[in-house]
Amino acid sequence: MRVRALAAAAVAAWSKTAVATTAAVLPGVLEQPAGASVRSSVSDATSCPGPAWVDPGKTGSPALNVEVGYKSISNNCIPGTLSMQASSDGTHWKTLASEHETTATFLTFVDHACLPGPWDYRGFYVTDDHTFKGTSPVSHFTC
Repeated sequence: MRVRALAAAAVAAWSKTAVATTAAVLPGVLEQPAGASVRSSVSDATSCPGPAWVDPGKTGSPALNVEVGYKSISNNCIPGTLSMQASSDGTHWKTLASEHETTATFLTFVDHACLPGPWDYRGFYVTDDHTFKGTSPVSHFTC
């Protein structure tokens, strides 16, 4: 056990020395070149404002389906997945239907049969690179 601790200490000391030596012998090796950009998930997340939601609603006569979607979406949010989620307790959500979006189209919807009993429904959108995740307002329906 003592040998392992000494070996770990030797490796840690060697790696710190190697980094310090590299930085001293080859200045600029560990630095980013001037003018280079770093991609940040924070900046990406702000570039996708999310969809302009259409609140979940019932469709059909009598109302057999629930649909959710958006009026419009920015090109910065494509590609991504639009989903309809339902919850009986407002905490645990399950996905009922989803559609992968590859173009920014207007009035895009997903629908699913209205579940028996009282349920909350909402839309959920996530970009493929996961820089944006958002939900629509929640609607409550009893079918």
